Amino acid sequence: MALVTTAEQATGQHAAGSLVVFREQAQRIADEVLQQVRFEAETAVSLRVSGGAYPFIVENAFLAALEAKGLAVSLASDHPLLIEVFLLTQNIGYEEHPRDGWKRAVTTVCEVRLQSPRKGEARYLGMFEKTDRDVVDQREAVAHTTNSDAEKEASVIERIVTPVVLIVGAVIVVYLFFTVRN
Repeated sequence: MALVTTAEQATGQHAAGSLVVFREQAQRIADEVLQQVRFEAETAVSLRVSGGAYPFIVENAFLAALEAKGLAVSLASDHPLLIEVFLLTQNIGYEEHPRDGWKRAVTTVCEVRLQSPRKGEARYLGMFEKTDRDVVDQREAVAHTTNSDAEKEASVIERIVTPVVLIVGAVIVVYLFFTVRN
């Protein structure tokens, strides 16, 4: 039985470990991108990362790689060069393995392009995919509830409780106003 889930659905003891794997994959992608594109020292570069469950992980990896090359990096689009990274997917797949526990596959896929907004030029650098496989001691399947599902449940409760509390409070104030006056 194989179970594939998105990064948002990772729960339990292996969720943090998967985030570390996502970070390492993003670092390898950033290094690969910087091998394709040669920048002169102290070049000013803007960075924009979007999409995916954890874009800040990819953003941090690219920031670290760019700064390690001695480049001036900005998250605002105010520099002559812009590196755009679109995070297509971050997946964690589990497959039951009778002897070892669970085989885990962690995958990150993103597309990268280099733009020169002032010149109106863009260069597609490619789609980058990194997959790491390992075996983890996962005893149960990954839960199908996500953090956003829990937030939705809380908002439903808030939507019901808040008006009830306000109405009851208003009724009590009106009741006390007329009762105390007499």
